[in-house]
Amino acid sequence: MQPRPAGPGPRLDKNPARPGVSRRRWAVLLLAALALTSTGCATRDPSSRKLKPGEGITLYRQLVHESLRSIETTLSALDQVGASTDRCPPRLVRAFSRQVQELQAESIRVRSRSQAMMARGEAYFQHWHENLATVKDPGLRERAEQHRPQLQECFGKVKLGSQKAGEIFRPFLGSLRKLQNLLENDAGSLALESTRDSIRGTKEQGIQLQRALTDIRGELDAMTAMLKPARKSATH
Repeated sequence: MQPRPAGPGPRLDKNPARPGVSRRRWAVLLLAALALTSTGCATRDPSSRKLKPGEGITLYRQLVHESLRSIETTLSALDQVGASTDRCPPRLVRAFSRQVQELQAESIRVRSRSQAMMARGEAYFQHWHENLATVKDPGLRERAEQHRPQLQECFGKVKLGSQKAGEIFRPFLGSLRKLQNLLENDAGSLALESTRDSIRGTKEQGIQLQRALTDIRGELDAMTAMLKPARKSATH
């Protein structure tokens, strides 16, 4: 998502008004490669270079974390707008508009990083034994084989979570942009009950999106735990 350098968090679609586009792109983001190993050309984009075992999960978890942080920042800006009475101060209108734009821009950046990884995710489990044979660490290979059903189940939950996030995201961004346009054209509209209702509804959408992403992060954490070596018991 790249009109400007990435801001602090996750995001969105360059043209959310196009039907179905945001959902598909958000799903692309959350279907980023979770492969234990992968291959690719070496580039500055970590999603397209050759990854170390387990690194795909780590990189994807980082994307989710950035998305959560960005949504949190956006909701904070929304709260500041909602805390105003009658008329929103120009500085808050500018800050809110800037954050909405950064959220949209960040989504483009995340999408570009995840697209190269997407093809690896599903294919990994379809070619499990071939991919596992490339893992040089025998301990990691053993743990991956031992937890294959659970890893595949977690991956499936990540896919379902991505679809849920996409269903929430598109109207969330649309509501943010509607508020942005409303306040930029008439800061006094903040005094209207309809505007207050819109702020409350938009915040609830953002909270639901946070929950969906948090659930996805939980599945990634579970996958990471399965692949970690067991701690050795202390000897006396």
